[in-house]
Amino acid sequence: MGGMHSEFEDYQYECGWRLGQWNLLSTENSKNLNYNKTDNSNGLQSIIVKEGYEKYHYLALKALHDLDFANIERAVAKARKCVVDSLAHASLECSKNLYHALSQLQALQEIEDFVPAWQSGEAADMEAAVDKWKKQCCLTVSEFQYMEPILVQRGVLLCNAALTEKNDEMKQQLVKHLAEIQLNTAELARTEGWHHVGMRCLKMLSQVGRLSSVVNGRLKLEEAQLSWGSGVREVGRPILRSLIVELSSIGNESTEMRLLYSSALTLYGNWMAETRSENSQVKFVIPVR
Repeated sequence: MGGMHSEFEDYQYECGWRLGQWNLLSTENSKNLNYNKTDNSNGLQSIIVKEGYEKYHYLALKALHDLDFANIERAVAKARKCVVDSLAHASLECSKNLYHALSQLQALQEIEDFVPAWQSGEAADMEAAVDKWKKQCCLTVSEFQYMEPILVQRGVLLCNAALTEKNDEMKQQLVKHLAEIQLNTAELARTEGWHHVGMRCLKMLSQVGRLSSVVNGRLKLEEAQLSWGSGVREVGRPILRSLIVELSSIGNESTEMRLLYSSALTLYGNWMAETRSENSQVKFVIPVR
């Protein structure tokens, strides 16, 4: 790489935190936050002279994953400085040129908001942090490419916390927020045509352990729609059929489950009309109210 910082390295770090690969840097280097040298950990040759946002952003999330709270603030501060420095060279003729930097700054702020809320161990503090996330959407849906890293990071923060949390009550709270965020992000990604993002959201959600019947049903419904929307109908159709059969046996278990069953039937009917299919291959059972 000629001793120069490269876009390839940025992609490595971004892919690292998205995929939960936290071994891109040695523990010693992570703590020192000083990388003007070669890092050979785990076979990775990375010669970095010019520091970049992606690296420190990765280090902040890695520190959180490692429960190394002391270094989170340092990594966030260095990442924020990288963003501010980049703005000095940005053209102000078009406001869109600032969207990327604004997205990065919001991502860093949300890390800072999340850490104390989780450390407090109080469900109310976590609720407040997530509510703040919901209100901090300064970018429009038409700019999904700038929103997407923020939405995915929220999932990473909650998933990592849920997998390491020892307190059952807090763990349930984290899983509840994770389910809501991942399902909403998957739906938004689908409507924007980013089906691969939606699939990754669902995969992450499925990794946190046992989900409620409602969440599990919503996950399958969204998975079916993502598969269908991405052109893999032979995968989406059986997923939806299986869900309908499963939901048909719930009786009057809950209003949420009945609504989910109704949505699944409506969707399957729409698919039949779209493909001009006369054979539903599913028995439709209306739950008793």
